[in-house]
Amino acid sequence: MTLALDANHDLFLGSRAGVATVSGGEAVAQRLLTRLKLFRGEWFLDVNAGTPWFQSILADNANIRTIEVELKRQILETPGVVSIISFAVDFNRSTRSLSISFEVDTPFGPSGVLEVSP
Repeated sequence: MTLALDANHDLFLGSRAGVATVSGGEAVAQRLLTRLKLFRGEWFLDVNAGTPWFQSILADNANIRTIEVELKRQILETPGVVSIISFAVDFNRSTRSLSISFEVDTPFGPSGVLEVSP
């Protein structure tokens, strides 16, 4: 069972004051977004969980190839992801801003385009 999250990534409560759940492709997409939005070291129970945004992606010596490899690795290692269908990175070194958009294939079909900006 995967608990449903709303657009702000907060727990979504169902209409009867219960907790809503998601399954199938929606659960895979939610897992992906949760994994990419979690900064490595942020969760005290497992400081190795999450994406290494500050450690390697937005680091001073980061290059676009390193960024792409790390983000694709994070995506492909997410349970339920079969392959990456499309992937694009918009990286601005001077402002150190980055956004990614991607689509993955799952056992339930394509995820639709997902976007993340740390």
